[in-house]
Amino acid sequence: NVHLTDFFKQQAGLTSLTVTGHSLGGEMASTAALWLADTQGERWDMQKKAKVSAYCYAGPTAGNSQWANYFHERLGDNAHRIWNSLDVAPCVWEVSTLEQVPHLYLPQIKPPIWAKALLDTIILSVKDKNYTQFPAVKADKQPLISQVNTAADNDTFLKQAIYQHIDAYHKLLNVPALESLAGTLRAKANPAK
Repeated sequence: NVHLTDFFKQQAGLTSLTVTGHSLGGEMASTAALWLADTQGERWDMQKKAKVSAYCYAGPTAGNSQWANYFHERLGDNAHRIWNSLDVAPCVWEVSTLEQVPHLYLPQIKPPIWAKALLDTIILSVKDKNYTQFPAVKADKQPLISQVNTAADNDTFLKQAIYQHIDAYHKLLNVPALESLAGTLRAKANPAK
């Protein structure tokens, strides 16, 4: 087993290191990038030549306002927070955004009756923790503006939340459908004779 920092030490001429993730991975990408920035020059990249960047997609809030300020101070415009305006996950832990969740899909889709009680419980448990998202880079033009998908298979609050958290990003970021991409790769790997 090789420790991550030992692996990076073995990479001669490393000039750039980007950490990325979606959802919990987006939250973890921000904390991993901060750790890499903080340990650069001590545990890896002794000359501090590599630019550390993070692309955090659809991530919940990783820390409180002190953490967000420190993160922004360390990574600045090399930290990209990408989120969909109708995705529930980026609203998680920050009280002001949690309060918006029941209203995300109105008037097309009403939240279930249990949603308010669940959110009130979550808000009660985090209200004194001061969770805060790190600021978006202005050039990234965030959030991605989504629309409620009124297709029959997305007609409930939970189904819409899943759609907005996963499939809507493909559309908003112009990522080709994975099914067609997989089919294309299969066809190229096994050309007809």
